[in-house]
Amino acid sequence: MLRMSTIVILLLSLNGAVSAKSYSQIFNDIIASDEVQNLSVNTNSIQKSQEYNFVFVGGFLNEISYGYFKDNESFLKDLKIPKKQIHKIFPSSSVAVEKNIPWLAKNLLEKFNSNKKPLVIISHSKGAAETLGVILKYPLILKKIHKVFLVQAAVRGSHVADYMMGVGRKLDEKMVWHRRFEMDFKKSANVTIPQLVNQGISSLSHSAMTNLWNKLAKGRRDEFKEKLKNKVFYIGSHEQLDGISKSITASGLYLSTYYGASDGLIMANEYYIDDLGTRLGLFENIDHMDLFLGFPYSNGSIRLRQKFTMALLKLALGLNSSKIPSL
Repeated sequence: MLRMSTIVILLLSLNGAVSAKSYSQIFNDIIASDEVQNLSVNTNSIQKSQEYNFVFVGGFLNEISYGYFKDNESFLKDLKIPKKQIHKIFPSSSVAVEKNIPWLAKNLLEKFNSNKKPLVIISHSKGAAETLGVILKYPLILKKIHKVFLVQAAVRGSHVADYMMGVGRKLDEKMVWHRRFEMDFKKSANVTIPQLVNQGISSLSHSAMTNLWNKLAKGRRDEFKEKLKNKVFYIGSHEQLDGISKSITASGLYLSTYYGASDGLIMANEYYIDDLGTRLGLFENIDHMDLFLGFPYSNGSIRLRQKFTMALLKLALGLNSSKIPSL
């Protein structure tokens, strides 16, 4: 079941309230609604959705992630949203976040200019960091954007990237030997692709992310806080070790052993930047792969991805229901 962590939501410090309810409360209501749980799409949703471009932005190693966004895209097509209004963008994994920002901005503007319909952007992982970078570096692009959802965003870096760069916690007997071997093997394999390490992975370290946002938002934090609170939304997740997808089991164990709760790649308390958007909350029992990728990368079901896409759609469109106030 698609479920938000109630405890986490109650502890969130959000940037504002909407219609006497916070965005996180509204999102929680949307997820719990019969419309989402039963995937019963009403006519208003279908009609309203025709007014926007929907843009998915992929994350790290998208080049070898077959079927990225496939189920999310198929759900939107089932709503009769024209194919020309559904887009997927895949920034290069071997290019640093900062260097991908102009390229991504150009691609997003092309999608808008194709039909002049506002953008609803759904970005994942490294792609989410790059999307935030576009917004900060080119703030005028906000006029083209309706809503942005940064999902499991690598905006504060990843301890896995730190480890790959040789600055994370060192492995020891706390991790079982075959998982230590797997982490070391991945680290060694990445070294054979210098650009992937020197640009892509290094740009996802904690220090690189901190430096990037300090640079792009320098002297403008208060301005961005006001501009982004109703436009940019963060969604995180966490998963128990026994539920993490096999593709990220080693990294999930590494984070759990040395740092704490995570989705297998991003820490449960590091998927957002408070003054650069609004937190919607954490999903329970969902890892970094489940919301956008299917088998063999993920344990998540197609129905899970359909429900998640519908929940984002309803929040983006601000449609009414008996439980959900209009946005």
